[in-house]
Amino acid sequence: MSEVGELLSSASVATALADDPKARAIFRQASESRYVWDKRFPGFEADFVLIRDREPPVAGAICVDRQMRVSVVCSDATARAIVHAEVSQFVAHRQMRPFDEAYGPGKATFGLIQEDPAKGTEIVVNDEEAMGSRYRIREREILQISRSYGRVRFVTNHVKNLSTDDGRLIAVQYEIIYYSSETGEIISQTKFDDRYEKLGTYWLPTGGTKVGSARGKTSTLELNFTNLRYLK
Repeated sequence: MSEVGELLSSASVATALADDPKARAIFRQASESRYVWDKRFPGFEADFVLIRDREPPVAGAICVDRQMRVSVVCSDATARAIVHAEVSQFVAHRQMRPFDEAYGPGKATFGLIQEDPAKGTEIVVNDEEAMGSRYRIREREILQISRSYGRVRFVTNHVKNLSTDDGRLIAVQYEIIYYSSETGEIISQTKFDDRYEKLGTYWLPTGGTKVGSARGKTSTLELNFTNLRYLK
């Protein structure tokens, strides 16, 4: 069976599973091992330089406030929209959301599909966002996420995690592959290489590179942050 076929099979199995306490505990440990900013996070601002393929660099400034709202100052409207989307992604990954608020009883069910010490434990999650999301977890690290939306299914592979000083994890190298659910063909693929540094109390993004490929074409986006400082 192809990888996509296996994913679809696992997703269909998930709908028949009752909540499995062991699967829930494994997923909870992995979820709570993800590095997030706490409620005291003051927000930050920084200067940026955006480089897209062979186009001239574009400079500007960003601000993320205490409520995690993103604003971008830049004279180039297209660059402003791109940077807003990229920074919003950084912020979304670092936002704190209590586990029970997102996955508590009545909000999600967990199924244990497979346990493999080498490849990791495979868990299927049915929640408010999507039915049959599949996670592969090993030693509290999420290795892979797969989810289906109609005719398209995407798989996120975590290649490398940064371990922070308190033992939590930040995914810094990962790829997202989109497949046709009907044919199994790869529609597009994007590879991410993010960078973080600790500034005082918190880890902040210092930039990242994104390389996407679709229909035989490749595009590269590089975003660098400098002069990072917390809001007062």
